[in-house]
Amino acid sequence: MSAQRPAVSRRLGVLLVVIAVAVAGGIGAAALLGTHPNAPNQAVSDGPTFYQALEGVNASVSAVSGGPWVLFQVYGVASPVPSYPSAWGWGEYDKTLASCEADFDGLTIWNGTIPLFDGTFNSGTAPFWQFDFFSNASQEILVATDDLGAIQAFPPIAMSSSCAVYSGMAYQPWASSWTFFRWAFPADSPAMANSAWDSIGQKFVAELSTTPSEMYYMGGVQFGSGQPFGTQVRFFTCGTPGAAGVTPGLDVFTNVSNTADVTGWFNYTLGCTPTSNEFTAIPLDMTFVNATVSEVGATTTASQKLEFMDGTPPDLGPGFNTRGVTTSMIALNVTNGSGTPLPISGSGCSMWVASLVSCGANTSGWYAVLLSPNGAWQGSYGETVNGPAWNYPVSPVANNETIAVVVPSSWNVTGDTLEVTSTTSELPLTGSILFS
Repeated sequence: MSAQRPAVSRRLGVLLVVIAVAVAGGIGAAALLGTHPNAPNQAVSDGPTFYQALEGVNASVSAVSGGPWVLFQVYGVASPVPSYPSAWGWGEYDKTLASCEADFDGLTIWNGTIPLFDGTFNSGTAPFWQFDFFSNASQEILVATDDLGAIQAFPPIAMSSSCAVYSGMAYQPWASSWTFFRWAFPADSPAMANSAWDSIGQKFVAELSTTPSEMYYMGGVQFGSGQPFGTQVRFFTCGTPGAAGVTPGLDVFTNVSNTADVTGWFNYTLGCTPTSNEFTAIPLDMTFVNATVSEVGATTTASQKLEFMDGTPPDLGPGFNTRGVTTSMIALNVTNGSGTPLPISGSGCSMWVASLVSCGANTSGWYAVLLSPNGAWQGSYGETVNGPAWNYPVSPVANNETIAVVVPSSWNVTGDTLEVTSTTSELPLTGSILFS
């Protein structure tokens, strides 16, 4: 996957339409946007800057065998709302999630919801940073993170592994690293953020009807909008609660000096969830395969692997790479044979567990658990003080994941039905399965 390859329009993927591209001064794009009524005068930090996070990570990385390790990619995410940037970030979406979620047991750009950001977009700080390294000696990729100050260097993966290949990390990381060190250093993230905010960022955010995520993107792995390698400050809403259908985005390019002057920007619109070339929402059917019912002690679990199908005639078929679909858009219901809704309970499995066997039944009703393709816990759905909801609002829901309904063993689930509906009109989604 080449970092310089132009973004590709995919009918069931991320569809990009350029609204305005401004260079060296921003004439044109700025005229489309108003001023921010509450632009902060002072930057408020929340989390480390790029250099602070990198300094903390370097010590852990240097202790990992297989090096020397060379930095080639950086993601820093600052989002005041729950955010999962990988909901739309990858070309080989299904395969990237399936392999990378399995390879990295912890919060990464592929796993979980990014911690909330309580600073300002012009601060250059973020509560979450991910650094990707490679080693020519061992032909491996090493991912390290700073998550709310907690440093973790994950075990390296082979450059030939599915995660490295499908995510693009394995595509000539030495070239990405060369361009990174040739042009992206020094990356003064506070200077980057301040310049991006003053030049165009605050005007872009002022026009939005919702709060976006901010990302510091440095390197050459093709991600999201697919813009070329470099140092960028990105603003986007896809991957945040309720973001479906047509969503806006902005990539702001900065130079490599400590002043981090803005050299241009890319203002675009994308189909966050499956849309046609006219940005019309494509209906999806969630179908289920490999359904099983098991009983362990006082708990009965009905598990079913999910697959998306394009429900628009005459294009019925698998909905591959259905990027942008997250838990925030999906509601679940369980009914008995006569169609009466069965009582839902609070989740008995709202935190990560090593195995679904650890998810015990709640005697007052059912709840559900979302599992990744390799069976790892991703989140749960149950009754909350605000009604039925997912505990992680923006976890990805993709092909070959599993929804497991957990009920007391005293229930006979035969003849019951799991129903799936969408919470937003921008994602026409239906699906059901009859337990047998």
